Amino acid sequence: MVTQTPTTKKLLDPDSIARWRVGVGMTLTLAMPLFADEPSKEDHSFKSGLIADYRSGATRWSAIEAKPSLCLVNSSRHPRLAPGPFEVEWSGYIQIRQEEEIRWGVFLRGDVTLEIAGEPVLRASGTDPTIHQRSEKTIQREPGFYPVRIRYQSREGRSARVQLTWEGKNFACEPIPAWRFFHRSQQRSDALSHDEQAERGRTIAQTLGCAACHAPTLPRESEWGAGPSLAGSNQRMSREFIASWLANPRKHHPQSRMPRLFSDDETGRAERWLIAEFLGKGA
Repeated sequence: MVTQTPTTKKLLDPDSIARWRVGVGMTLTLAMPLFADEPSKEDHSFKSGLIADYRSGATRWSAIEAKPSLCLVNSSRHPRLAPGPFEVEWSGYIQIRQEEEIRWGVFLRGDVTLEIAGEPVLRASGTDPTIHQRSEKTIQREPGFYPVRIRYQSREGRSARVQLTWEGKNFACEPIPAWRFFHRSQQRSDALSHDEQAERGRTIAQTLGCAACHAPTLPRESEWGAGPSLAGSNQRMSREFIASWLANPRKHHPQSRMPRLFSDDETGRAERWLIAEFLGKGA
């Protein structure tokens, strides 16, 4: 069960803002002794972020995400996921640094379930992301790391939004900060490692603008920098220049995005000359 509260905006005069800043500073100073220490050396297995497992139809995609939060409008979280309804499960650990009753909340369009140490603490559904829904149930835990699992499902034909909040006696309602979420190395799956490697390749291809020349090989890559056209290259460049460029593009243009793709041995020289011969005939 949740309660709903519409969000409101208030304008503060300069004096009110100044008093607010002083009050926040005093509150933080007084509250600091209440927090637990940072993770000790034996907690080195905790890594920042949660493991996110997305599912859209038969397609799955995994990643490490800083926090369980998203806002999508007629788009998808990743090029591999088609726009439309999807599900995501974030798993890992949440750090609680203060022993007090905590109430959980969410700004939501879709359906969400939040579990702490296997205990459901928030279930909510919503169509208006400006409505703040709060759980009727609170939990109180000693300072430490607790398993957390968040399941979210979007709605057909609607944008997707989820933003989790928490509040307690000694702190006001706020979005749960990213630095409270962790995962352990042993939670990582082979699928996650594969998707991370693929994402690094996608980032490299995007940074270097590979799709400018290899669009048929990269059909999902649309965000690439403009590369030079190879049409009529025989009228603008000699074979010798093309071979020299392929050997080391940044020797000719220090800001070139094109990497060195060929080795310096006999095989590399033969490959470069074959390409130079081909382009020298007119591409």
